[in-house]
Amino acid sequence: MRYALSAKRDAHMENDFITYQLAGPPFSEHLFCGSDAPYGHVGFHFGGYRAMFRGFERPAQHTDERLRSHPGLFTAEAVQGYLGGNFARFVLSSCRTLLSVEGAPEAA
Repeated sequence: MRYALSAKRDAHMENDFITYQLAGPPFSEHLFCGSDAPYGHVGFHFGGYRAMFRGFERPAQHTDERLRSHPGLFTAEAVQGYLGGNFARFVLSSCRTLLSVEGAPEAA
């Protein structure tokens, strides 16, 4: 299962990211940020995600004990996954699966 975190309270999303990051791959690769479009402003929501991830870079000041206990948990690679890489890999995997099941279309 894959989860696009969208239209959910920020505190709950923060908990999800920490929980899945602690679980590690492949679980941490199954989450990605959502934009709340068309109900929200994409730039605003992704700006909020970026600010949340910057907060994870300072675990000593964070309120979540799990983050304080695991400094360096959120690597740049992990953050890039959540901000779009995980979704891109999911879409590519789905396309490959679809093409392997249905077969590639004949060239015209």
